[in-house]
Amino acid sequence: MAVREQLERELRARGWGASLERRAAAQGGLSEWAGTAGSRLTRHTLQWAAGGTRVAWVDPCDCLDPASAQRAGVKLEQLLWLRGDRERAELRGMEGLSRWNEMLNLLAQCGAVERIVADFLDWPAEEMRRIPRSAWFRLQRGLEQGGKTEMLLLTSAAVAGRCAVTRRGPAPAAAALTTRRRA
Repeated sequence: MAVREQLERELRARGWGASLERRAAAQGGLSEWAGTAGSRLTRHTLQWAAGGTRVAWVDPCDCLDPASAQRAGVKLEQLLWLRGDRERAELRGMEGLSRWNEMLNLLAQCGAVERIVADFLDWPAEEMRRIPRSAWFRLQRGLEQGGKTEMLLLTSAAVAGRCAVTRRGPAPAAAALTTRRRA
């Protein structure tokens, strides 16, 4: 089954709309938080996700702990959890990264979710750096065209560059948040 068909089936099952077609008028944006899995990123990300009513958690390394998410206030019945399988070769490496990118683009453009968490903290940083800049711009464009969907990209090293509207890097407890204004 194609990625598009799988996502549409999951969205329909939750009553979130059945179409992954582009929606008009946009306010969404891409934020990138870089750090390590043992840092405060996970806690802050769960709190961020809890603020949304329809949340997609793209989890290629299958690291999300549902009990922790629920304790942080994430409503699991309103969570679309797209999990990876470490045993399936097509979901790993650069080929797998391409497939996850396709899923993110479809979710960004459809407008069916309010917030998307793209958890790539445990994905090899050297592979994340090989993603062309054009892919990040396409993702940002999809968020802008998809409506009011916000995406939070979690990585071990900053990779989205200027495509991210906000960035938070590995810093002391009070990590600096930089914001780029849109024209």
